[in-house]
Amino acid sequence: MKVSSSLKKQLLKTNKLTFELLESGDIYKISYDDYQINLLNGNLLDGQTANIYLRIKDSKPYQYLPLIGIKANSRFKLEKNKAIYQGKVFDMRYQVTLTVLNDRWYYDVLVEPSKTINTYDLVYGQDVGIAHTGSIMSSEAYTAQYTDHSVYTGDFGYAIQSRQNQGDPQFLQLGGLGQITNYATDGFQVFGRTYKVDTKMVGLEDDLVNQKYQYEFPYLSLQSENLSGNKQNVFTFYGYYEPSRPEILRQMLKVQHNHQAVYKFIDFESNKFQGFAYDVLQPAPLPKKYIQQNYKNRRHLEKDEKGDILSFFTDNHVHVVTRKKESLVERQHGHLLISGDLLAGEDKTFASTNWMYGVFSSHVVLGNTNIQKLTGDVRNPLNIHRISGLRMFVEMAGRYQLLATPNLYEMGVNYARWIYQLEDDQIIVTAHVKLKDYVHRVSFKSLTGKTYNVIAMNQLVFGDHEYQRDFNIAIDGQEAILTADNNAFVKEKYPNLKYKFVVSDGITFGKDDVLFGEEKGHGILSFKVDNKESFTIDIVATYDEFKAYQLDLKIDQQAYKSFINNLTGYQFKHRKQQKPLNQLEDTLYWYTHNALVHYASPHGLEQANGAAWGTRDVLQGPVELFFAANRLDLIRDIILKVFSRQFSENYDFPQWFMFDQYYAIQAHESHGDIIAWPLKVLADYLAATEDLSILDEKVPFMSMTKNVWENHDATLKQHVEKTLNAIQNSFVKGTSLPAYGGGDWDDTLQPANQKLIDHMVSGWTPILLYQGLDGLSKALEGTPLGIRANTLKTRIKNDYEKHMMADDVPAGFVVFEKDHVDYLLHPRDKNTGLKLRLLPLTRSIIAEFIDSHQANYHNTLIEQHLKHPDGVRLMDTFVTYKGGEKTYFQRGETAANVGREIGILYVHAHIRYIEAMAKLGRADEAFEALFTINPILIKNHVKNAGLRQANTYFSSSDAAFLDRYEAKENFNLVKSGQVEVKAGWRLYSSGPGIYIHQMISHVFGIRYTHNRLILDPVLPDKLKGVEVLVRQFNKNIRIKYSYKDHVSGVKINGKLRPGFVRKLANNIYRPGGVEIYLTAFDNLGENILIELI
Repeated sequence: MKVSSSLKKQLLKTNKLTFELLESGDIYKISYDDYQINLLNGNLLDGQTANIYLRIKDSKPYQYLPLIGIKANSRFKLEKNKAIYQGKVFDMRYQVTLTVLNDRWYYDVLVEPSKTINTYDLVYGQDVGIAHTGSIMSSEAYTAQYTDHSVYTGDFGYAIQSRQNQGDPQFLQLGGLGQITNYATDGFQVFGRTYKVDTKMVGLEDDLVNQKYQYEFPYLSLQSENLSGNKQNVFTFYGYYEPSRPEILRQMLKVQHNHQAVYKFIDFESNKFQGFAYDVLQPAPLPKKYIQQNYKNRRHLEKDEKGDILSFFTDNHVHVVTRKKESLVERQHGHLLISGDLLAGEDKTFASTNWMYGVFSSHVVLGNTNIQKLTGDVRNPLNIHRISGLRMFVEMAGRYQLLATPNLYEMGVNYARWIYQLEDDQIIVTAHVKLKDYVHRVSFKSLTGKTYNVIAMNQLVFGDHEYQRDFNIAIDGQEAILTADNNAFVKEKYPNLKYKFVVSDGITFGKDDVLFGEEKGHGILSFKVDNKESFTIDIVATYDEFKAYQLDLKIDQQAYKSFINNLTGYQFKHRKQQKPLNQLEDTLYWYTHNALVHYASPHGLEQANGAAWGTRDVLQGPVELFFAANRLDLIRDIILKVFSRQFSENYDFPQWFMFDQYYAIQAHESHGDIIAWPLKVLADYLAATEDLSILDEKVPFMSMTKNVWENHDATLKQHVEKTLNAIQNSFVKGTSLPAYGGGDWDDTLQPANQKLIDHMVSGWTPILLYQGLDGLSKALEGTPLGIRANTLKTRIKNDYEKHMMADDVPAGFVVFEKDHVDYLLHPRDKNTGLKLRLLPLTRSIIAEFIDSHQANYHNTLIEQHLKHPDGVRLMDTFVTYKGGEKTYFQRGETAANVGREIGILYVHAHIRYIEAMAKLGRADEAFEALFTINPILIKNHVKNAGLRQANTYFSSSDAAFLDRYEAKENFNLVKSGQVEVKAGWRLYSSGPGIYIHQMISHVFGIRYTHNRLILDPVLPDKLKGVEVLVRQFNKNIRIKYSYKDHVSGVKINGKLRPGFVRKLANNIYRPGGVEIYLTAFDNLGENILIELI
């Protein structure tokens, strides 16, 4: 069977400005050369996202109806450079005429008089991309964050100007040729958070909010003046576009208009396009005691102000979310299922993403998460596009109902379940994976045994995104197979990659013809189910031949749970503090899943693409997870893989690289700190293992020009020597301090020009280098390499103290001018408006780079200037934003959205604060900081926290300001906790692994070496007496924390074993704990009790 991905389109084109229209008249795409002006491509199921709405204003809430395309059921025709739409809304006939010119377009809306309506208005909403199509398809949300909006008033009221601040500076102005009285700039203001639940556009039920909101769904909306219903009216909206406007406008651009509006109805013959008719299911309420009866063991119960349940956790760390909570959150609930060999760090991971609002799978992929996707991504958080993902339409009372947001969404580590309550039935849909297999099952079941006709559908991509290729599918009974023949690029690397759909009896495979009567070219594989009470759809993948498999959800869930517990199965027991400890247990479980996704299948929920290892990322999240799990063997593998990517030309490392057969795809440059991470992790590994044999391992170099491996006989020791050479070559002239290069960890502060790349030094990177060199010098003490590392670290420390420290405060940056230095992000800074930077303050403590007096002062600075109710921020205030103007820092000065790094509370950095507090011995601060950024019941610890998904890592805490200007002006509200803070992007981060490491290894103080167990806790007094249970060394270990002020000794199974226990040397800030030689456990049986006294 051949499935087409070629939609039939008609072009409205003048010069390079092109509107691609579908046969329904809906706009598929607005483009100018390779630039895309709209954000979301239209299709024949959902229509276009942009539209013009007519709203009746005789009473509130306003009634509204669209005028264009499938949603309007309008007639349509093309005439030269015009598209004409006609239809009827309420009792009024209307005509919309779209006219396309070289650099602009006009919508003339002609409306006949009404016999019943007194007043109405018109709202034009336009989704905006203004970026390269590839950038938009990679991430609509990321593109949106750099799209600046500004609002001005002119002769015709409001107009909105948008500029793309990243890449080519495209420019768009939307306005009207009649009075525009109200506006909005983001789709969340118009559709509302609840749209994904009830499909009502709440922003249209009242006047537009007249607020500029810079978020992740640019949807510029203009509201016309009120129009009289008893006469004929014409109103014109326009869009004006420039592919490049480097100048940042501070006022409204005066656009000259010679447009003649269309005042007459045009007669034409045209059949209305017959779309697929369906409704979105609105479930009936659950029976009153359903939750209590079906989930008997509930914890972390989250309720709203009325007492309604929003979410909770239950047995096996399962998390359950209600429909009510989904309607309240900005970021929709989702889950990423993974299976395969999750520890190999190779191409052997199978993944699928599902969403609460009825996406039972999407982004199904074996291996490379960018290139080898079988199915595509959900492209909007509000469920506006329902063509993507595996969807189900169920026939009820003669009309199809889309299963969308359920009553309950249940997430286990290897499954998700949707529960839809009907008046006379309950429909349950379950998606699940099996740990070791490349198989994903979606099952449908009627609780009462009622039979249904169902249409399930899935849009295929077999590549990176939709509409790129047609598909040849081999149908064999209940199986539909797609091979790598469908994608030549994939076939070159993985010639035997195959995907297979396996369906239960009575299901018929089809295309999108099941929706539209004939194939339309959406690339859809459909599944027609006739009169069934239950059925399954399996998706199977392989790199060779398909194998038999068996699935059993309960058995598979327990196997997956055992796998997680074998890594991080720590249990905590305390007589009085059990609730917060349960919270840490659930977080530990889910963050292990999150960390494995980051390592084995790099992508996330908001960030659907990834596929590569970031050099610094893989050397933090996965490495620290495996340190906490005592999997030193896996850390060894990571070290060798990363060093194999070291460039033979300059001995630096790539910022990121693909780690599969697409290994030639890599960055050819990196930030200045990247080179430090391989050294640091090697030093940490050597300290834990004393495995000097790793230095003799054969590790090739990678050519950055040829993208192939060479020098295959090189040893790791030679790599380290070359790394030290490269570090020295990076020093700013006359110093032993590395140049900033392309940046450091904080992407907000990437340098804006070449001078900063070459002559600026980060206040953080030299300390990180020092830490790695210090560890290396100790691990290789007395060897030529160890002596060299020691010399180099001393030079770095001396020059840091000389150049980077002023008034006892480390500079965030220093710029070396010819005759002086400029301090940036420092009290002496006279340029940026920023006075303090977190990273040097915490890293200097972590690295024991400074003495105890300095460390305490650093902590005081953090407490006074950087600590907020929701965590520790990267700087003392926001970077100044001037509409995208770049002076010092690229992203920090070009992102229009107050989110992610721009919001300056990146959770990763807060976790490093926890590490610093543990190093200092500040137990209360370290323990509380674990909960400040913990998504479970976060409002118990952060009163101004907004609702968020509770079983998934969030990468940033974003103050809920409308834009950068409001944020800068009202930063004091962040410190006082008077502004809501929201969760940023989720799951795909090194953060979960780092969080686990800090919790286990530094707060509870449990660390492992090849022959010792280290116990070095930093716990608050309220946790004294806590017990930790873990399975390690083939023993059941129970650790009881009975000490008072600090650990002075150990009892093992009730006895002192002084010959096997050694007191740890103190770090320079606090007393150390103890280390136990593993031989102490010999002949003691399987159960070991360790009591710290």
